[in-house]
Amino acid sequence: MIIADLKEPCSACKGSGFHAGFNQYGTLLANDTRKCVQCDGKGYLLTKLGQEVWELYKPMIEELLQESGYGKVRSISQNKGK
Repeated sequence: MIIADLKEPCSACKGSGFHAGFNQYGTLLANDTRKCVQCDGKGYLLTKLGQEVWELYKPMIEELLQESGYGKVRSISQNKGK
């Protein structure tokens, strides 16, 4: 298994992490967050295998973060592996 088996480039932003929007009249909309809404600015999406691996390891990672004190600042569950 290699990284390419776990993630693939986002089709909406083509891996750039940025996706400009268009309104119903076809004009360009400002994207204040400068993030692709599909991949949350990461430029990739997890494959089915990647999601399964993430779900397997997520509880262990969260536990390690809680033990080290980092879990209090930001929960990994908020990201959902997007």
